[in-house]
Amino acid sequence: MSSKRSREVEQYWKDLGIDPIAVTVNHKTGYTLRAYRMSDTLPNWSGNLSDPPVSDEPEDESNPEPQDIDFSANDAEPEEVPVMLVRKGELLLFEEPEALVDYVKANDGNQLDWLDEYEELQKTLTVEHIAPAEEDEYELSGVVSELRRGTWKTEDLIAAGEFSRDAAYVLDLDSVTEALDPGSPLDVFDNFLRDSLNGGLRGMRAKRRIKRQPTEQTAIAWRAVISKISERIQWG
Repeated sequence: MSSKRSREVEQYWKDLGIDPIAVTVNHKTGYTLRAYRMSDTLPNWSGNLSDPPVSDEPEDESNPEPQDIDFSANDAEPEEVPVMLVRKGELLLFEEPEALVDYVKANDGNQLDWLDEYEELQKTLTVEHIAPAEEDEYELSGVVSELRRGTWKTEDLIAAGEFSRDAAYVLDLDSVTEALDPGSPLDVFDNFLRDSLNGGLRGMRAKRRIKRQPTEQTAIAWRAVISKISERIQWG
């Protein structure tokens, strides 16, 4: 799945502040786009991040320019949050890079459309740009079976948790957020995994704690997380 990126492609995404990612779930790999922005720079969607705001005014299709949005309603402390290709509460995954490019060029009305850079993306995106960095490739298909067999790859499990947290946020999946929240069994296991990558006494202790973890229960919890996310994926 990994492909080497040229310096030009690397710089292209750096300038936009957006990245292509690849996600393998239910033994299918799809491509999508993700960005991170400070929450106070994004529209306030009244707590529902998975859908654009609903206006009381009738839609004027002859004027596609978005209306001004009042950002002052959100008094929460700003934080960095993910923004992805989400439309009508579903995460868009495309099996072919060409399909992803075609969608972006032809469509607004998704979360990334909130970003100022989306218009530039629509004008300049090519198939050659759809080359996710290695750290932006996520494998969810084998998580449950590998946990049950005890054959998981630590880095893959950590990455799966990172993607799942992002997906839960952009899709407004409270049950997934709660399952991965700090202090939850999956979060505790995730911390042990991270510590196990370190050397020294801390890493050794983490490895011993991992061996004592009830992996069947962990696998069941992960199966529920992946199922909830899968239900909200639209393949293109």
